[in-house]
Amino acid sequence: MTDKEFLKQLGLKLKCQRIMTELTVKDVAEKTGLYATTILEMEKGASNFHILNLKRIANVYGIELKEVI
Repeated sequence: MTDKEFLKQLGLKLKCQRIMTELTVKDVAEKTGLYATTILEMEKGASNFHILNLKRIANVYGIELKEVI
């Protein structure tokens, strides 16, 4: 798997988890302190993820980081 494919797959997992928790991108942004555009880029797999940002998002979703990765 290439890095690009990995990021896309990870982004899709984040988006699915957000939808399952019935949160908007704005909700996640407010709860994590991240910009909504950052979350959208992560969900698209368009940016390299900072591990602490992933941890913040996982916490908002009520899951452990290992469930996202």
